[in-house]
Order: sequence, then C-alpha cells, then structure tokens
Amino acid sequence: APTPPPSAPGEPPRQAPPPEYRFLEQMMAQRFEVEPDVDLSSGAVPDTVDVLVLGKVGPLSANEQLAIDQFLLRGGSVIAMAGSSRVSMDRGGFAAEATSQALLDMLARYGAKVGSGFLLDDQSGTLAMPVRGRVVQFQYPYWLDIRPGQFAADHLALQGIPQLSMPWVSEVSLADVPEGLKGEVLLRSSPDAWNRVSADLMPDFRTYSETGFARGTDKAERPVAVVLTGRFPSFFDDASRPKVEGALTVAAADGKLVVLGSSEMLSDVILEYAGSPLGRVHANNPLLMQNLLDWALADTDLLSIRNAGTFSRTLDPMDESAARTLEYANYAFGGLVLAAFFVIARRRRPIPTVPKRSA
Repeated sequence: APTPPPSAPGEPPRQAPPPEYRFLEQMMAQRFEVEPDVDLSSGAVPDTVDVLVLGKVGPLSANEQLAIDQFLLRGGSVIAMAGSSRVSMDRGGFAAEATSQALLDMLARYGAKVGSGFLLDDQSGTLAMPVRGRVVQFQYPYWLDIRPGQFAADHLALQGIPQLSMPWVSEVSLADVPEGLKGEVLLRSSPDAWNRVSADLMPDFRTYSETGFARGTDKAERPVAVVLTGRFPSFFDDASRPKVEGALTVAAADGKLVVLGSSEMLSDVILEYAGSPLGRVHANNPLLMQNLLDWALADTDLLSIRNAGTFSRTLDPMDESAARTLEYANYAFGGLVLAAFFVIARRRRPIPTVPKRSA
C-alpha cells in the first residue's frame, strides 16, 4: 500500500495519498476478487494471489523486490504498468516524475527494457484545457491512439478490442531476453511516433503555433507493451538475495509478465476523462486489463467468444461544435498518488496455494 512521506519533527502525521486506480478496481471487482492493499515487506506475495498488478510503484525495498521475483519464479503472473515516469496534474497542467529505478531494473533483468522519456505520435487523442477563460481543444501527441494494425496478431488478450490509448507512454523493448523466456511485442505505436525526454508535457503554442510541439525527426513504429512467458531467472544473485526462508534460486514453474509502458492508461484521471466526449479514445482501456487477467488466468474459452460489438466501438473524431460542449469541470483533475500496489485474484473457484519449496 502507499506509504505516507515522513513528517518533520513537531508536525502531525501525514496521511497516505488516496488510491489511484479506484475506477479500475471497481470495474474488475465485478468479475474478480480485488485486494487493493498488499504488504510485500515479508518477501512473499500471499498464496491466495493469482495475478499481481503493479501501478505507479514507488521505491521498492529488497524484500519487496524479492516478493515480486519469487512470485514469477513460482509460476505467478505479473502485470506492470510502468512507464519511465508517472504524471502529476492539476489546473496548472502536467508534469513528469521519474518511476522508481528499482522496478525498472527488475523488468530489464527479465528482458523488458523501459526507455527514457515519453513517446509522441501524430496518431493521437484530443485534449481540451482551459486557456485564458475558455476551453481549447487540440491534438495531444502524448496520448497515443493504438489501432488494431498495431496489435500483436491473434493474441488472445486483444480479442474484441477495437482500439486502445496509451497516454504518456514510454517505449518498451525486448532486450537481452533470458534463455527460457519467450518475448512478444503486444502493442506498437504508429509509424509516426518519436521520443522526447522532457518533464514539460504542456503545449507551447507561441513557439509551435499549429501543433504546440516540435515534430520529431526520428519517427518510427515503436513497441509500447510486451509479454514474456516461461521460466524466469531470479533478479538476485546469491550475494544480494535477502535471507528469506524457502526462497527459490531458479524457477519452479512457468510465469507470465506483461509490461505496459504507460502508468496512466488505467488511472482514475484517464478513466474519468474517458467518460467525456473527447475522452472516448481511452474508453476501451479497461477491457485490455480484463482480457489480460483472463489470459493470465488461462480463461481462454471466455476470451475466444468475445467480439468487438460487445464493447465500446471506435468513434470518428468529433466536430468542433460538439467538442465545445465539454464542460470545464472535466479538466479539474486532482493530484495523483505516487505509489500503488493492488492484487487481482480469481473469483469463481478456489484459489490454489503455491507450495513452499526449498532453494
């Protein structure tokens, strides 16, 4: 669970930040058991957990790293929403803050390298913001619009999804994939994406009057989500591994790891915006998580019978007059939490426990 920052001497205790994925938890609770707070400080994930979902992860202790590592080695499934930075926002705009290097180092060890900065794409969603007392809408290239042509062909987790968004997303590449693992790119940008390393995420219309942003010169199709399956190597060597009884040094079963290059694609802010007229580019994102959970839990029969008509269809861009109906209140975003864990477990049948094995 998020830990509040320490108080200065003489100050009252500080409160932990509010949950960041409440809407997602509520949606997923309709089909799964959702445990929004889990303590990994013991070095182990509870045996009742089938899928561990990580989002906006703050600094990780060695024991928390060990818990994630052991979960994969024992055949668990992890879904990590992990861009290179998380985004904070208020009425003044957006700003990026670097993600904990501890998690990024783990993902790199498993073969998923999260690049620095964010991608921008000419194929993007629309943002509206108050400027000098009026609401202005513009293409916001940080909100990538991912179409089926950029999906992994025939992957079950993408069944029935007509379109997705990846807001504030980092490139995620398969690099030095360890022996025993199979890597696959799940989602890619359009060919018109480029990378930018900057904490300033707001448009500059004075300098770039038409688009608000400098256009990239290194445009290319780039991976933004990957899947790794198989026998995972341990993140730790014998010298660095915390001393926890029963910790494995090699994998006992095949695990699954999904790395999504956006920490924000399922955050409360984005899902709230998805309910507005201009936010429909984000409306299908919860379906991706639902499909990933079914895939991780091997509920492939359910996935195979889904079709796109069951879910939100991709809409044509709105005309200017319709877009102006968007209310100012839709942009009054609150602050974001800096770290979150939550766990998804299967609901419909008893959850098997993970046997303890000696190293």
